[in-house]
Amino acid sequence: MASLEAEKQQLKNDLDSVLRRGQPNEAEASQTSVFTRLTRITNLIGAQRTFFGNFNRGDERYKLPEDQGEFKLHFVREGKNITQFWYVAAHDEAFDYKDDLADVRVLMQNCADQGGVECKFVIATTDDLSSIRKGVMATFNKMKAHLPPEDRDKFVLELWDDAGLLKEERRLGLKID
Repeated sequence: MASLEAEKQQLKNDLDSVLRRGQPNEAEASQTSVFTRLTRITNLIGAQRTFFGNFNRGDERYKLPEDQGEFKLHFVREGKNITQFWYVAAHDEAFDYKDDLADVRVLMQNCADQGGVECKFVIATTDDLSSIRKGVMATFNKMKAHLPPEDRDKFVLELWDDAGLLKEERRLGLKID
């Protein structure tokens, strides 16, 4: 059932993308969308988009934002247990990474305030981010300095550009050389 919902969401995303950009040319049409690739990866990992950020730790109840900017909350589950919290932003066209980083800063503070949960942030795109990767990571590390010292190591940022997506796809057996 979850895979049908994921496929339905993917079709909506693809349709929305075509309506915004117009009909793709032949080269673009042969490239798998970032949304399709990301859906495959998150399905295999067990990361499910959640529209309710409520979770319990012992007797305490917490709530994380379901989204912030382009970032959407995913719970990574093993059985009924939430093992990881991910915020994933997917971009199928040009974007300003500074906006994404500002949203990451807001989300890091929310996570720190809600039980100090560890969180992974993923920016996914089929673009090549190699020229800005170092600057993005340096900015992310500077932003963590604004958090309480005990929370700074709880956050990770991963850039899944075309090469990063391919690396994850190979690791999960989605792409075989």
